[in-house]
Amino acid sequence: MRPTALFRVYRILSVIAMPFAARRAVSKLRKAGVTPYRAHERLGHATQSRPLGQLIWLHGASVGEAKSVLPLMAHLARTAPDLHLLLTSGTATSAEAVTHSIPRSAIHQFGPLDGVGPVGRFLTHWRPDLCVLVESELWPNLLDACARRDVPVALVNARLSAKSAQGWQKFPATARYVLRAIRMAHCQDRPTRDRLRAMGLKMAQQGQNLKSIIAPARLDAAAIDTAHTALNGRPIWVASSTHPGEEEGVLSAHKLLLSAHPNLCLILVPRHPERAEELSRLTRDADLSLSQRSTGGTLSDGAQVYLADTIGETDLWYAISPIVFLGGSWTDVGGHTPFEPAAAHTAILHGPNYTNFSEAYAAFQRQDASIEVSDGPDLANAVATLLTHPSRAAQLAKNTLPLVQSSNAVLNETAAQLLSFSKTKKHVFMVDLNTIDVIAPNFKQRLSGVTSTVIRLVPLQAKQISITACAPQMPDHVPNIPWVSLITMSRKGPAVSRVWHARRNVEMIAGLALKYGLRKRLKMLFTSASQRQHSWLTKALISQMDDVISTSEKTAHYLEHPSIVIHHGIDIETFAPHPDKASLRAELGLPNGPILGCFGRIRAQKGTDVFVDAMIDLLPRHPNAAAIVMGRAVDKDHAFFKDLKDRAKIAGLADRLLFLPEVPVWQTSQFYQALDVYIAPQRWEGFGLTPLEAMACGAPCIATRVGAFEELIKDGETGTLIEPSNAHEMFVAADALISDPIKLADWSQNARAHMELNFRLQKEADALIAVYRQLLSN
Repeated sequence: MRPTALFRVYRILSVIAMPFAARRAVSKLRKAGVTPYRAHERLGHATQSRPLGQLIWLHGASVGEAKSVLPLMAHLARTAPDLHLLLTSGTATSAEAVTHSIPRSAIHQFGPLDGVGPVGRFLTHWRPDLCVLVESELWPNLLDACARRDVPVALVNARLSAKSAQGWQKFPATARYVLRAIRMAHCQDRPTRDRLRAMGLKMAQQGQNLKSIIAPARLDAAAIDTAHTALNGRPIWVASSTHPGEEEGVLSAHKLLLSAHPNLCLILVPRHPERAEELSRLTRDADLSLSQRSTGGTLSDGAQVYLADTIGETDLWYAISPIVFLGGSWTDVGGHTPFEPAAAHTAILHGPNYTNFSEAYAAFQRQDASIEVSDGPDLANAVATLLTHPSRAAQLAKNTLPLVQSSNAVLNETAAQLLSFSKTKKHVFMVDLNTIDVIAPNFKQRLSGVTSTVIRLVPLQAKQISITACAPQMPDHVPNIPWVSLITMSRKGPAVSRVWHARRNVEMIAGLALKYGLRKRLKMLFTSASQRQHSWLTKALISQMDDVISTSEKTAHYLEHPSIVIHHGIDIETFAPHPDKASLRAELGLPNGPILGCFGRIRAQKGTDVFVDAMIDLLPRHPNAAAIVMGRAVDKDHAFFKDLKDRAKIAGLADRLLFLPEVPVWQTSQFYQALDVYIAPQRWEGFGLTPLEAMACGAPCIATRVGAFEELIKDGETGTLIEPSNAHEMFVAADALISDPIKLADWSQNARAHMELNFRLQKEADALIAVYRQLLSN
């Protein structure tokens, strides 16, 4: 389908307006206390790595929309534990409200502005399998980009006003073009369903309003007790989510109420806490005393008005108050959801303007579960009645119970639909070689250390420089091109020469063939991890390189060529200590005593047999401890692997010396997090990333003096260095750690701090990019 003229005009105008919109959006977040680093997420600059595997992106513009999908996210996390969830929103308030409520494995980012650049950068980094837009987020550039990249879109809890629908219906061809990526539309009311169907979305269906499915509020009982104690028996009422033009009526109502209830406290919760200064002035102009939460005020101050100008505490105010007035209903805002205060079992008052939730409020009124008030005096009368007759307030609250749903039925249905759409997505990472400056080939079919390096680095580097992998298989989020593209690509790149970053002999040979055989303009770069004398072929190939990188000082000593030492780094966000190791072990089916682990290929070169022998000596001394060997043995090592399992069985340790199969890359961090000690028993190693990953997860490391381990581990602080093939020395080191919980805890903290300071993946990426740019500038 070709873009319409109107869409092209919108696209051009959005490009022109983007610098101004970006400045405003970033400034708004900065004023709300968001760091510059995170504020630039609005421009499509991700601040977290995309996890490997399937990812669903959910977007809700503000607090209400973002919170409404929390029960759905929790349900998805339970039913599809391998699924990754990304929630975006546009305001600081929404971020604060949901950050601590989303599932532990989910990620929050600020959503991209609807510009070609921000949306493109966002989709390139996150590569979602499905985009889920909540309520009324129909942005043309975003929807068009999803359609172009074959990302299916679902509308959840859709709400479309008559005015918005009329605007779309004036341009039916543009509406059809923009909405072409939408595969599912779950509507919160019948009018929205009918409007979307009239716009061409025939699949639109009315469903239960997700805002009626309230996740249990995560309230600290101590916080509720503290609030009640501070009030010391004072009666209270809450005015929540108020907007400009409403607080005057609320304050006038409170003044009227004070004549009959002189000890009454009003908790004023503005929709936008940044209006605190304005509201303080209004309160004092009304001759009412004020206590302000953000400046240290407490309910015990005895003020007539308590200004709750903090984020994420609305559930607390609902929990302690028998009466709530919901704002946004005396202005043209259109009201706010009544389901949240209903879930807190409080009596609800509201104004007459609730077009955003017309069906919901109609149901509340039919159920005698809310009271409509037209102005300040009317509000004062209603609150006075409920204060004087608490049984009436209790009855209103009780009448909301049938309206607040907690059933999983609608969540099951919605989640099943979303999962079915996400699984049908075709994974194609579109790379235009004419825009690429750096190519990182990986010509090995089987998973290897080089494969892992490319998978980790290329997506991170792609945020700063035009880079692509060239490999037979790569995860969806990694920019990748087929080998045949190398033959047909233009001779010159954007910077005239491209960088060819090889990590094996075969890749150096391919690069030289492209350079001299097909006359491609390439700068040749090679990374060496080997710690042995190179063959004549490798030496000859290295002599043809424009630059060489070593992964350690020891590696550099084996090169007869100048090199730059750049240590490997790791993603310390993914590899991080787990807050509840006991629950993680239960989830993984592991025992809950001290655990020692050895991960990777199972073969003699890796010293797996030395680890098994050391554990056979160690585990009888520590009856509550266990050990894990996790990895894969290729065909030629099956006999070796079988012998190790037989040794454990003969020693009577089959239930404590566990042999686990290799898991996908994106799951390995969980097993590192479950460990107390990691052991790297290699007899020979090129570099060796596993100790870094383990230490980042808080597991100190016992490692042999091979590879780069002596440069990675601080002996006696983050782990212990031992000689290769020495099972007794390994046993002594492990026994010393397991027997001393204080030392183990100290070394665990030291290991994590060492990784944070010296081995961030971003540090490696930045160092490599500096080399790339130097080569491109020559």
